[in-house]
Amino acid sequence: DTQIELHGYATGLPGGVPDGLSAGNALTLAGATFTLTHDAVPATGTVYRANVEAGGDLTLADGATITVSGRGYRGNAAPAASLVGALSVGGSHLGLGGAASPYTARKPTYDAYWAPSLPGAGGGGTANGGAGGGVVRLHAGHDLTLAGDVLANGGAGSNAAGGAGGAILATADHALDLAVTADLAANGGNGAGTGNYAGGGGGIALIAPTLAGEAAGDAPWDRAKAMGGLGGDYAGAGTLFLMSTARDSWGHLVVDNGGQVTTQVDSTPVVFQGQGSWAASGVAYSAGAGATTLTSTTGGFTATLAPVGFLVNPRVGQPVGAVTATLGDDAVFPVASATASALVVTGDASGVAAGGDTYIPHYRFDTLTVRGNAQLAGDAEIYVDAGNWHGAATQFAAGGGVHVTALDLNDVTALSLTGPQSRLEVTRLVGQGTNAPRFDLAYGGSASVGDLRVNALAAASGTLTVKGTLDVLGDLSLSGTAILAGSGDVVVSGAVTFSGVTVDMPGGSLTADSVALVGGSTRTGDLVVTHALVGTQSADLRVDTCVADSASFDGPEGDVWFRLMDVDHDVAFSGGTRFEETGVEGDADAPDGLFAGGTVLLTGSGGPNDPTAGTHSQHGKVLGEQRVLRVEADVVRVADGAVLDVDGKGYPGDAGGTGYAPSNALRASQRQGGSHVGINVNDSYTNRRSYDDIFRPTWAGASGGGGYYTYSCVNCCWNGYYYSTCTRTVTNPGGAGGGAIHVVAASLIDLDGPVEARGLDATYAPGGAGGAITLEAPVVRLVNGALQVSGGAGTYINTGQSSLGSREQYGGGGGAAAVIASDRVEGVLLDPTLTGVAEVRGGAMSVSTSTYASGAGTLFLDVAGVRTLLVDNAGQTLASNLTPLPFSGGSTVNGAPTATTFASASQSTYGNWSPVGYAVNPNTTQSGSLAGVTYFPIAAVNGSVFTLETDGIDLATVTSSGKAWRPFYDLDRLEVRGNAGVYVDGQVLVREGSLTPVGTAGTTSQGSPGQIAVAGSLSVAGTLEVLAPVAPIGITGARTEADPGRFADESVAKRCDEYLRPAVPGYAYTGSTGDGVYRVDPDGSGPIEALLVYCDMTSDGGGWTKVESATWPHFFSLGDWQGLNAATPLAENYSILAHRAAFVGDGGCYTYRFAVGDGELEDWTAAPSHTTAWQQCHDPFTAATDGSDYSLVAGEQSVTCGGFNGLHNGYQGVSMATDVDSGDSINCWFMQVVPTGQYVDGAHDPIRYLDGYGVATFDRRWQSLWLRAGGLA
Repeated sequence: DTQIELHGYATGLPGGVPDGLSAGNALTLAGATFTLTHDAVPATGTVYRANVEAGGDLTLADGATITVSGRGYRGNAAPAASLVGALSVGGSHLGLGGAASPYTARKPTYDAYWAPSLPGAGGGGTANGGAGGGVVRLHAGHDLTLAGDVLANGGAGSNAAGGAGGAILATADHALDLAVTADLAANGGNGAGTGNYAGGGGGIALIAPTLAGEAAGDAPWDRAKAMGGLGGDYAGAGTLFLMSTARDSWGHLVVDNGGQVTTQVDSTPVVFQGQGSWAASGVAYSAGAGATTLTSTTGGFTATLAPVGFLVNPRVGQPVGAVTATLGDDAVFPVASATASALVVTGDASGVAAGGDTYIPHYRFDTLTVRGNAQLAGDAEIYVDAGNWHGAATQFAAGGGVHVTALDLNDVTALSLTGPQSRLEVTRLVGQGTNAPRFDLAYGGSASVGDLRVNALAAASGTLTVKGTLDVLGDLSLSGTAILAGSGDVVVSGAVTFSGVTVDMPGGSLTADSVALVGGSTRTGDLVVTHALVGTQSADLRVDTCVADSASFDGPEGDVWFRLMDVDHDVAFSGGTRFEETGVEGDADAPDGLFAGGTVLLTGSGGPNDPTAGTHSQHGKVLGEQRVLRVEADVVRVADGAVLDVDGKGYPGDAGGTGYAPSNALRASQRQGGSHVGINVNDSYTNRRSYDDIFRPTWAGASGGGGYYTYSCVNCCWNGYYYSTCTRTVTNPGGAGGGAIHVVAASLIDLDGPVEARGLDATYAPGGAGGAITLEAPVVRLVNGALQVSGGAGTYINTGQSSLGSREQYGGGGGAAAVIASDRVEGVLLDPTLTGVAEVRGGAMSVSTSTYASGAGTLFLDVAGVRTLLVDNAGQTLASNLTPLPFSGGSTVNGAPTATTFASASQSTYGNWSPVGYAVNPNTTQSGSLAGVTYFPIAAVNGSVFTLETDGIDLATVTSSGKAWRPFYDLDRLEVRGNAGVYVDGQVLVREGSLTPVGTAGTTSQGSPGQIAVAGSLSVAGTLEVLAPVAPIGITGARTEADPGRFADESVAKRCDEYLRPAVPGYAYTGSTGDGVYRVDPDGSGPIEALLVYCDMTSDGGGWTKVESATWPHFFSLGDWQGLNAATPLAENYSILAHRAAFVGDGGCYTYRFAVGDGELEDWTAAPSHTTAWQQCHDPFTAATDGSDYSLVAGEQSVTCGGFNGLHNGYQGVSMATDVDSGDSINCWFMQVVPTGQYVDGAHDPIRYLDGYGVATFDRRWQSLWLRAGGLA
């Protein structure tokens, strides 16, 4: 029981004449109070050690203690001046001391993992910093038994930072046995006091031919600890090195921080790190010395302590010729000595490296174990032969982090990242003999990876952060509380399923074969899906770009955000899902929008006030910012209950003096409503605040100016002596303008739900202007709801306060809507007065019983070249000139024009808005009617120079310098009503007149030689010419086969319904009308010749074309539907279905009527026994559907055809059909929808089908099929 204190320096163990305790044979240190230590290290650079050596066995008995805790470098001292920390910074050793963020004050690590020999650095900046741990060296010539404690902990600071752990090196020539009673510790000291950080862990090494006891057990770290101390952010772990020299090649490294949480991901950096390159002549081998001198272009090798004993790979990318990818066979060299810029390595490195090659520090271990949230990091490469300590060679688990440049997990095939701070962030991950290893991965807690390839991945908990590329060969499935995060890229060859989880990768990307989002929230930069993208159960998705083969989203609370969604086929939103386009027009990432090769469908709702909806993001308070909800597809369908809604998504209001708009000149001033096409009621058309292309509008509405009013406040203001009555001012933001919607379809736009781009009403402030809606397709159908671009209402202040001033807060102007249909329109768009089609009124401000309304916006229709402009202020109080058309006023041509350009002498009339999209007459002196004027669309305007679309006409032949130019409006119909007030300075040609008949009560007649009816005001400061009305071309013929119905000029329609409602201007259903035989030309010009058809022009709204009829038994026994007589429309057995593509191949919705008859009357003209009429918006003869696109419109309930006309009732023939319904066989011909069965027998139970006319009882004797474009009238 003796206390022994050792004094003086120790120069090494074994060998030499070291200070310490030495025995030539066995040595036992025992006793409950036995303690061995060494003096505290007095100064920077000095080294004291406790050396104990025995020639035979060395035993530290249970109860005996060797402690050098706090005997290392004192506060503000370290092995070298460069390692002394600043005030409050913890001392470093093999783990970094703690420091305040951003952690730049931490000092580097030092010492050798396999032979730690230096004391820990003291806490920085003051002598009160905790002292580092000292050094213990134990060596046995035979067996070393450690049953007592060996302690080299750093000390806590005195209201200062902690010192680093010290060093413990225990070696034996035969065996080393670590007992369960022993504790070996080189932990960092705690920081004491606010803002003082802890010391890093030290180093422990246990080396012998045979390791035994706890040193060979499953958890040697339970008995040997080198953790960072506590204080602030926890300091970095030190290291435990174990090596059985009889069987190990390189030893085992354990980095363990005991479960302490640290936010410093590099808190245990490798000691020797940093890539560089050799100088041009920097590789020199000396055969005599057996060493190579390697000179770096950057150096820094002795910035702290020389890396003697460490390995360097002199050439990254070995071996030459790339025989294998593994780091294990690379030629690496130990450092014998170093200068600032050169390493001297043992061996000949000249055969491996040359000048200019890149080098990197190299580490090799039999196993690597990082646990307890430790974070091993550095610019170095590490080769690990076989996973973790005592784990399977094929498994590598990281309970902490590994952040290195290169890591070779040689035999590993399975990774486990299950700790709360598990990370695997490696620039180059090698393994399995390849540069592209693939692993099985399990994660939980908080895991992080760099570049990683895995076979498949499924998790129900934990967070996985991807910082590089995660490549999944199979499926990726996350559920429960699992979280996927990071800024990296995830590439999945199989299916992705996210069930109720959070995916937060805003700067990354996800690529997969298919993606299923079941609830939860998914956020990533780019999403690429080879096949289907499906969101259900209100899944949220936020992406920058989304590319998929098909996509569908369903859920009452699901939200989908994207800048760009590009889908090869169909996209469906349902059940209350809301999608939002986030892009800004004209940015570097354009195009923005939703693009689909098939159908974009919005359907259903999530509840009474939760429609399925599409919108765009709110405009910012940025002048000129342009946001548009852009949807482009083959078919765009908004079903009943769904909506496209950008109400209030235009320029936002502000409580300041002015609102926001496309430009400063267009901003609304205080108390004034925002403008678009309609302007504020208190504004003047001379201010030129209307804007946009009314023929194809795409700009949002301007916000109202700042709200402002005053009132008298009694006893509200302190004047220094008492409270007095004073005037108070109240400001509020103006209403936001409506956003912009642009829908383009290659075939059909079908709107059963509204399209909304209204300006918002404001509270005690002016209203915002209406936005913009443009619809472009061959066929546009509008059923329920209107195109809504009305302005928001203002407010007449009536708060009840005293002496109110500036009470008028005006409404916003109306916006602009346009429908461009190259073929036809359907639904309410067929209304001859366009009633209910659009709401374009200006916002009102009500004062008692009077209403002051701002200007109306516009509705423009271009249907098969027929151009109609409607301006309607809904009957609100009349105010003249509040709808000044945006391109108004001209100037003169300045200088000689070119073939396509001219310069204007003045820009004043269009300086606030570029008139691209409008037309110009470059020479108003052209003689004659405006109908004969040569005018040109404007392609571009650059300052004073107009570039025109001249279509090969030389502009110089039309105008010259000094000629007056004016805007030119060429319209078929112009309708001004509802007290709208239109102003235009230009030339207006109206070819047909107005929608309202001239002379209608409440209208005035304007124009010549023809006239239009105006229910409001129309002021044209230029020329208004209305062409004289021309009698329409009507129907002629007796409607027989010999004298079929046709237009009087011998032209023919495509179908019967186009006689009833001619698509071409100048034609009308007048004259010889009624049921009978008409001539039609389904494709308009061949190759199909004109056909004779029977038209039903009276039943159910008329316009029905008979395309097939047959009597039993002809259809089944004597022919097929393509071979029947197509030239005799009155025949009982008749078909023109061979030409079906010409009837239905141009898009749009069609109504079909199917009828069957009973008894002996084999005559399709007789009253039918059963009929059904249904509507569908795809080709029933070729398109495969799931039956969801059918709507019963008349007759009996419909079902899919089942077996009606195929192999039904014993018939074994084929009726020449295409498989037109995905649920039916190829024998289902055109009857995708037929009436319910009408009788029961044993072969027809349950009742589902209408039996064909060929049944055994012959009850059904004939059938007929009719079609018509659009729905029922």
